[in-house]
This record gives sequence, structure tokens and C-alpha cells, in this order.
Amino acid sequence: MFSFFLLIGILLVGGFAVDLMRAETRRAELQAVADTATLAAAASTQERNPTTVVQDYFAAAGLSNELDSVQIAGVVTAREVTANTSSQVPTTFLRMAGINNFTASVSSTATEKISAVELSMVLDISGSMRGDKLTRLQDASADFVDAIFGSLPTSESMVSIVPYTATVAAGPDILAQLNVTDEHDYSHCIEFDADHFETVGLSMTEEYRRAGHFDPFSSYHNSTWPEQFVCRTEQYAEILPYSNDPVALRQKIYSLEADGNTGIDNGLKWGAALLDTSARPILAGLVDDGVVNAEFDGRPHSLEEYPGIKVVVLMTDGQNTSEYRLRPQYRDGLVDVWMHNTDVDRVSIQDEEYMNQDGDGRHWEDFWRMRNHRFSNSPDGGWNGSYQMTYPQLWNRFSVRYHAYLRYLVNGWSSQYYAWDNEPYTSVSGSEKDDRLLDICAATKASGIVIYTLAVEAPTSSNNLLRSCATSPSHHFDVDRFDIGTAFGAIITSINHLRLTQ
Repeated sequence: MFSFFLLIGILLVGGFAVDLMRAETRRAELQAVADTATLAAAASTQERNPTTVVQDYFAAAGLSNELDSVQIAGVVTAREVTANTSSQVPTTFLRMAGINNFTASVSSTATEKISAVELSMVLDISGSMRGDKLTRLQDASADFVDAIFGSLPTSESMVSIVPYTATVAAGPDILAQLNVTDEHDYSHCIEFDADHFETVGLSMTEEYRRAGHFDPFSSYHNSTWPEQFVCRTEQYAEILPYSNDPVALRQKIYSLEADGNTGIDNGLKWGAALLDTSARPILAGLVDDGVVNAEFDGRPHSLEEYPGIKVVVLMTDGQNTSEYRLRPQYRDGLVDVWMHNTDVDRVSIQDEEYMNQDGDGRHWEDFWRMRNHRFSNSPDGGWNGSYQMTYPQLWNRFSVRYHAYLRYLVNGWSSQYYAWDNEPYTSVSGSEKDDRLLDICAATKASGIVIYTLAVEAPTSSNNLLRSCATSPSHHFDVDRFDIGTAFGAIITSINHLRLTQ
């Protein structure tokens, strides 16, 4: 009798193990299907209805009856999908104990959302971007900004827009936080030397050289006024730093216009510098000035303390071209040109070839007046009605070539034109800028910042350069203008973080 009851007990214990194993097998099967289904449904690339996706996965596995509910939260760029399932697994041995079924219940949640991000969008606005190409870039960039902020608390991420031509117009607010030479305040660019591209950050103590404010491009036939400054003066060309306002960012993007040469090296230098912790004093100063949201004070984060990522998106359609810079002797100081106190069209050039001095040192017939092309013994407006110009004032009034043309008109010597056309400035060549770009690319990647590059119908040499610059070949996109949006979408997918959370 004892052996009989012992046998029954052994059968019950063994049967419990068998029935439990069957229930666990069904639970594992449900879990696998639920995990796969929710991951597929939560992906930002998933265009079908998430509920339908989950249902189809369960139907394909023959488990439609076990799917109890599907819950969807969020939007496309931050979607959360939950599948709740249950299955009644009949017992075999435990029926003898009055237990007819085990319930295998599973809940699976998958979410895909954009990680917190500190990001610089470095956008080419050189002359070759005019027209449809710029329009498509603007549309794609605006959608990209919407995707970044589509579902995140705006305090988690911040974006800077860095437009660039041959130089980057940092703007007066940013330059006010740095130690920059003060020859003028007409424009707000910095001339970086080669060694500046070997490091990411900006120094708060080094004195940076302000870029000369001059126009080396315009022909003297066009106008007496300069039209194409090497450092852009339009507000749309200036950096928009540290914003979490999608509306302001979109407005900035759609305000962009294209003109000028190309300096990819300067664009990346600024884009990376704004993400470096050395920029904290800059951001703090912008907060104090009311330019940047106070909730960003203390940023940029260090990667060690930041749960998100730092990203530069670098875009160009061309290749590095010459960056023109004034020679030191033409950057500041007085020039032998005089301007009327109130009429900017009454300009005189003091020509020493025609100077004759009387006993008291006054000059006679040595001022050539632009207004009537005649010589006089005083500048147009007289000694009290005019002032001697500085070089920054001269270059703000005349393009280099129109000023050279005036020098020719004074005495008819063509040599004067060619001397003044070529002498005032020098240049950093495109090949030099390529080397500087590779240096700042290497420094940026070494700092932990992720670089995505877009070559939009760019020459082969530039495309190869940007591929080398990117964090990896998969972070580089070689596209035509019609696929800029696709490239930005792929970047969003890469930044997105897809994972099971339950």
C-alpha cells in the first residue's frame, strides 16, 4: 500500500514537471512571436499599421487566438508597441489532481525612439546650391528637425544650424563670447590657422583673428558698392546656436540663400566646436544674453555624463575652393582716401604724384574727387566736411576691384589697377583646405562625436573626402538632390535606438 501511494506521488511530481514544461514551451513560443512582432511594428521604417503588423505575425505563427490585445503609444519617430497574449495549455498528468489547464501569459513591449542628441547641422550655402538643390535641402532639413523633436521632451536635445560658404558667419552674439580682434564690426567671421583644425574646441583665452570685411569678387562694372563679402553679413547666414525650438529651426532653414565660395573645413570646425565641452562658456554667455534657453546652461555635456549622443551632419554639393584673406597691412589703419561726412558718394583719393606743398605744409591739387573726376586742393567736402578713411571703412564702401578702378582713373595708369586688384589679399587654396578638413575630421571623431556626411551631386574628389571624414563608410551618403530626404531619413533611423523594453 505504501509503495502504491509512493508511486502515485512520483507520478504527480513527474507529471507536474511535464505539464509545466509544456506550458513553458508554449510561453516561450508566444514570447518569441510577440517580441518579433512588436519590434517590427515599432520600427520607424514601418509604414503599415502597427496593430496589423502584430496581428499578421501571430497569424503566420498560427497563434491568432492567443493574441489578446495590441496597444500603440507615441508617433512614428517615438513609437511604443505592446502585445498582450495568453494561452490555455491543457494538462495531462495534473488532471488527477484537479488541475485541467495552465495559463501561459506573455506581454512584450518594443520601443523605437530618438536618443537624446546634441547636434550640429553643417549646411553648404555656397553659390552652387542655388535653386532646386537648396529647396530640396531645406525641405529635407526641416523634416529632419521635426523628426528629432517629434516626440521628445524638448529639454533633452538641442540643435545648432551652421551655414557655411568659404567662411562661417558666427554672428555678433557668439563672437562676443570669444577673444577676437576688433578691426571692425561689419561682419563676424574668424580666420582659423592650420593648427586650429587639429583640435575640436575653441579657446577662451587665445585671440582669434577677425576675418577681413571685403569683397574680392565683384567686378568694377557692377556697382560702386561691394556685393559679395568673404564673410557673409546677412542674418540668415549666421549660426543659429543651441536651439530646441523646431519652429525657429525651420524658419532658419527656410531663410537660407546660396552664394559664395565653399569652405567645408570651416563649417565642420564650427559644427564640432559647438558640441565640445570647451564651448560651455560660450553657451553660458549666450544664456546670460538671452540668446539661448536657460535650461541648456552647463552644456554641452561631456559624453561620460550624457545619456545621448553628439552628432554632426555635414553636407556639401561641391569641393573646397579658395578662401580670401586681407594681408596684414590692408586690414586696419588709415588709407589715403577721404569721405564726405554725410554723403558716401563724395569720396576723394589723395594722390602724392600731384602733391605740391606751400610753406605752411598745405597740399594743392592733390585730391582726386570721384564725384566729378577732378583734382582739388582739398577733399570733397573740405577739411572740416570730410574725414580720412580706415581700411575697414574703405572695403565696406568699395569692392577691391572698384577701388582698383578708381586708382586707375586718378592718373590713367593701368598698373595702378592691377597692383590694387591683386595686392590687398592672399588666399588659402582648396587643397590646403582639404588638408585642414581631414585634420578636423580626425579630431572630431577622436573626441567621440559621430559624423554623418552627405555629398549631394558632389565631384568625385569631394565625395571621397567626405567618405573619409565620416565616422564610417556607412555614415556617408552619396546622393543626388532628389534623394537628400532619403539620406536624412536614413540618418534618423541610425540615430534611433530600437529595443525591447519589456
